[in-house]
Amino acid sequence: MKKMLSMLALSALCFAGCQNELETVSGAGSGEERMVRIALEAPEAMALTRAGGAGYTNSAKGGVTNVDRTKYDLRYKLAVYDAKGNTVVVEPMTQTVKGAGTNATTFDVALVEGQEYKFVAWADFVTAGSTDDLHYNTANLTAISCKDKADKQLNDESRDAYFVTKNLTVNAAQGVSLTLRRPFAKVRVVASDVKMAGADMPDNFKITYYGCQRFTSLNAITGVATGSKLNDNESTAYTAKLASKTEKDYTEDYDAKDGFRTLTVDYLLAETDKQTKIHFKWEALKGTSSVYTYDCTTDIPIQRNFLTTIFGNMLTGKTGVAVSVVCDEIFEGEFKDMESEAVFTATKPEFDGNVVYIRTAGELVWLQQNAINSGTASEGHSNKYFDLTDGAVGENGYTFKLENDIDLKGTEWEPIDWKTHIDHEGTCVFDGQGHTIRNFTCGAKTKHTSRGLFGETDLSIKNLTVENVILLNAQLWQGALVGAFRGKTIEGCTVKNVHIRTDENATTYEDATGMAGGMLGSISREASLKNCKAENVDIRSVYAVGGLVGKYSVTSSSNIAFENCSVTNATLWITSLGEEQDYYKKTVGSIVGYVSKVSFSGKLTLKNCTASDITYKVGTQATEGAPYIIEDSEEGNPEYGPTHDLYGYCDEKVEVTVENDEP
Repeated sequence: MKKMLSMLALSALCFAGCQNELETVSGAGSGEERMVRIALEAPEAMALTRAGGAGYTNSAKGGVTNVDRTKYDLRYKLAVYDAKGNTVVVEPMTQTVKGAGTNATTFDVALVEGQEYKFVAWADFVTAGSTDDLHYNTANLTAISCKDKADKQLNDESRDAYFVTKNLTVNAAQGVSLTLRRPFAKVRVVASDVKMAGADMPDNFKITYYGCQRFTSLNAITGVATGSKLNDNESTAYTAKLASKTEKDYTEDYDAKDGFRTLTVDYLLAETDKQTKIHFKWEALKGTSSVYTYDCTTDIPIQRNFLTTIFGNMLTGKTGVAVSVVCDEIFEGEFKDMESEAVFTATKPEFDGNVVYIRTAGELVWLQQNAINSGTASEGHSNKYFDLTDGAVGENGYTFKLENDIDLKGTEWEPIDWKTHIDHEGTCVFDGQGHTIRNFTCGAKTKHTSRGLFGETDLSIKNLTVENVILLNAQLWQGALVGAFRGKTIEGCTVKNVHIRTDENATTYEDATGMAGGMLGSISREASLKNCKAENVDIRSVYAVGGLVGKYSVTSSSNIAFENCSVTNATLWITSLGEEQDYYKKTVGSIVGYVSKVSFSGKLTLKNCTASDITYKVGTQATEGAPYIIEDSEEGNPEYGPTHDLYGYCDEKVEVTVENDEP
């Protein structure tokens, strides 16, 4: 492994000639102009270095992963407006990012300290060496539209593009950091019957959209897409040819399987955050002769920054694999603002003695509202619905069984706090039974400081996957599954696509004490984690950042054991440089970020645990020469970063053992 510490290169250009004279809003800001560094990054940037190397392509991902960067550059346009978006303060400026090394860039502009502005950025692919529009007309950021003809739009990953519009108050010392999101939904058609097609394998395709809303223009300042409704008798058609009938266009995901192949992909401009419906007829052709036609007369769901997959026997129509439509996964490694108006009415679930069956989102909300939530002897045994007192039906603990996958549709989630008396810690169990709870966020509206599907809990949890989670403005304990875990066991659990951020203004421990892990924010009891996984994790917090667990706190003589646990594809960013406690800048690790003792000794055992494709960052964008990037560090760095390949800073009196079975 590499053992080096390098600084993130921040190229800066001054564009004073592009700026209008700055006018200070009365009563706002300090009135002083300062140079502000604006850092822009396209999504999938963290996935870029983790892909499988040369030749890695994946139809489940976007242009950043799939575009041949020897042929295309990523072009950024940045403009700054007054807070209402009415007046241009900084005219659109352009920079290109060449090659596949990074998808981030920076601009330096002069702005008034303390004043609020609207920052608008657009990024798309252009021909290598050029800054001219390729696929999109971008002369007017309020009306960006596609230039391509109908026979040039399908199966072209370089049509992917990204934008962001956000109001921020200028703090020159901190700078501005923005991650762009695509305004498109991606629709792909995947065939599972390539072998059955045989000699009838098509060489071109036609997609005809009808009877649905078609968006054709984007206002990048407001984020609103506009277009027109196609009546049932109105249609618009697009065509594409296969580059090869035998060689696949992609190497990963479905295409990695023999007999499966992605046949068409399309990027459709989508409405702001709503899920909309499309109808289209999909035709596979051999020359001009039809091989197979699939008419999507039912509603096909699409959503901005979501991937819709139409999968099945798309070439033969023969039985064996039914055609299915899936639109419930966020692009892997990317995270959208999942603000949603979805409201679930609390519904009491079915009780069978001490077994409770959770089948719907409403029943999950009911559990959140009615969980035992106390730690005192008098109140920690029972409430209106649950009784853990001696002789009661629940004396051996309650088991909550998840009967179905649950989609929370991006709602602002209030975490479940199940806290009983210490006598009952770990005796109650949440059994996911192999199911998934997906798509929720805990942000500004969330009341809990401990955030995740569960906030603080002493439930034991098993066989559960939690997917597509955004935790913002983190304050205390943050983890996709549990913020603060007080139970006995977590077994067979997985978290996927986890995005955690502290308060954007927090740069010191006093600002935010966020302890953040992909699965658990913290753990502070004698417990075990077995067969647990965290995949595609992106965390930035002040201190105690771990791919699986943020902080293990030894509050009594306790032993914690992790067995057969793994973290893959993680960016772990700790913003503290040690102004408060020198060791804070070391409290980042792939499995556990910080192993902390209070006044007791303890043990941490890591058996057969692995971590791969981990990027560590230490420091802030505003720190000169930072953030520091620690690349594939096995033993860390004497000043920054993890102590070991599997854990960060470890206090004295805590014994850490790493065990691996012989192959």
